[in-house]
Amino acid sequence: MPKESMIMAQNDNDISISLENASYVQSNSTASKLNVLINYDVKNKTLEDETINGVMKVYASNGTLVKYSSFPNGFLANETGIVEFKTTLRDPNLTNIVANVTLFDIKKENVLSNSIAKELSLQKPVDESGPPK
Repeated sequence: MPKESMIMAQNDNDISISLENASYVQSNSTASKLNVLINYDVKNKTLEDETINGVMKVYASNGTLVKYSSFPNGFLANETGIVEFKTTLRDPNLTNIVANVTLFDIKKENVLSNSIAKELSLQKPVDESGPPK
């Protein structure tokens, strides 16, 4: 078995992630906000209290990568927790996207978790002012 495959197999169980919530909302005529909340559960206890990182890749409906984001300095992994990924997309034509999230080591070289992919459609902002009184 190649060394890379062995690393991937070992890292598959280091951290388990699941989707908590995701939203893709138009903020104005030229920008939309993407927000993805991920639950994580550290299985490999040597990673607790270590700084790790996460990557969110955003794809257009045709499969083109349109945004790549991560944490500039990583984040501290607890036994369990929630991580928030958020970004702004400035293409008004992106009405349907796929957000893909994976956790990595701090250098973003080794995968530590499963990946979560979520399809999202652009939502119009909710008018919170309500009907006139």
